Amino acid sequence: NPCFVKRTFDTLAGDGVVKVTSLEEFQAAMERLSGSEGMQPADTSGENQQLILQQGHPGDVHEGQALFYEGELVACYLTLENPDMIHSLGKHRTDMILGRLAPNAKDKTLRLQLRVED
Repeated sequence: NPCFVKRTFDTLAGDGVVKVTSLEEFQAAMERLSGSEGMQPADTSGENQQLILQQGHPGDVHEGQALFYEGELVACYLTLENPDMIHSLGKHRTDMILGRLAPNAKDKTLRLQLRVED
């Protein structure tokens, strides 16, 4: 089974995740993601860990998002990721943010409503 070397915070739409299937790929991923610092000691506390190794799974991948405005939750959703795009989510970051990959996306516009106070 493949494994994934991941940043522990903000995987940057997939740019902070590397799939590895061999020791050589693992070492290259550690070099790239750690900024040449390499592996951390085994006794590194959880809050100081920068990278983790996660075992892969054959199941579906879901993503959850929450949107807050002035400290209040205003929207949340859960989506099933397209397995054909999983390997390159970082390349599609802008299109995903703007909703260009959604069904009928060409019929949608990007609108932002801000509260205007006198």
